[in-house]
Amino acid sequence: QHGGGGGGGGVVVSAYAAPEVAAGSELSSKTDVWAFGCIFLEAATGRGLWEGLDDEQIARRLTAVHSSSPTWGGTPPPDLSTVEATSSDLAKLLSDCLQPSPAARPTMQRVRDELERVRGGLQESGGGSQDVSILGRLTDSAIKRLELLALQPSADEGG
Repeated sequence: QHGGGGGGGGVVVSAYAAPEVAAGSELSSKTDVWAFGCIFLEAATGRGLWEGLDDEQIARRLTAVHSSSPTWGGTPPPDLSTVEATSSDLAKLLSDCLQPSPAARPTMQRVRDELERVRGGLQESGGGSQDVSILGRLTDSAIKRLELLALQPSADEGG
């Protein structure tokens, strides 16, 4: 995990922080969705969203993404081609989780529901390839973790 900020009142920046957090906004369930997308992307591809960047570069990228939301502000969006080759549904879900605008991100309940749907699709595809098997296990693990959290809708999710 990357940390940053520097002395006293600086914003702490993480490789999993949502763009709005880097800009000083409060944490919300939508920042959790962003972090989940970053972690799942890293687990699925073996590469972090900001792979090879130091804290200062990450902070600049996050600020650029935040200030130009809903676009990526000249910053390359995540490369989901590895995931796309195995499951276009999972690639779409990750893309949704990593939307620059918090309002465009799904709720965690929708993420869980979509993971269930993706898991069914991966099982139907036969699970013969190593990539399908790995993504299937990763999806199962994510669903179990979300169930353990017993997520309740928060005020910013409208209920």
